[in-house]
Amino acid sequence: MEQFREVIDKNIDFQELNLEEIPKKNFTNILKKKWVAFSNISNLSKDKYIDLLKKLGKFKQETDPKIINYVYKNILLNLITNKNDNVDSTFQPFSTKSLNIHIENSLNPVEKIPNYLTLYCKQYSQDIVWWNTLVISMKDVLKEFNNKELYILRNSKILLKDNTKLPNTILAYDKNRDLEFLAFRDFWDYNKDWGIDSKKISTQIEKVVSKLYELLYSFDNLYSIPWKKWDLYWLDNKKFLHLRTKQFKSWKRHLQRLRIF
Repeated sequence: MEQFREVIDKNIDFQELNLEEIPKKNFTNILKKKWVAFSNISNLSKDKYIDLLKKLGKFKQETDPKIINYVYKNILLNLITNKNDNVDSTFQPFSTKSLNIHIENSLNPVEKIPNYLTLYCKQYSQDIVWWNTLVISMKDVLKEFNNKELYILRNSKILLKDNTKLPNTILAYDKNRDLEFLAFRDFWDYNKDWGIDSKKISTQIEKVVSKLYELLYSFDNLYSIPWKKWDLYWLDNKKFLHLRTKQFKSWKRHLQRLRIF
């Protein structure tokens, strides 16, 4: 455990900003360069939060009827930890269970995957260990692959054994942003059997995917988000993956999430 603390105690170069003073152009440029940004704004109302973040683009709607009671104006999701470990995938964000590496809406086609994810901390227990939320830089991971390995990732899809067909290759391409990114989710969260559908190259895919897993969960590539009440973090969903470590029922955690195209 001490080794774990030591290795990931190197938070990303979070840049503290005053959102109200940032015009849209400069705001998006900072995100493009830094990938992650941070501010602390006391007692931000839901409407003010929405108003500030609309500078980034169009909000993604929360459409699942199961979580409608947690949603404000169809776009703001209140992530309140109040579920035990044994919940279906819809309620994963509310669960005390750990949540493996993923990007938001990884199962959607590229054009429906949001560019940005923002989280505002309304409540967070002081006794929660500081590595509760971790992020992984795709750039740091992908630089370790050679051209042949990248080619394999560009031409391989995750194929679930229940015949669910995922729309994107593991290394996907957003033509609007001229950006390659890992459209990835670790399906061990869902206790699903899965494999790889690689039509062009299959002989080396197992080795490449094993390397991807090793890099994604490497201590060297994990960074912690040091949550405090009123913290507002926003990150590029196509440059970072994220995960959540296990929580306990006594912990209080309330984050408000917006997803933005």
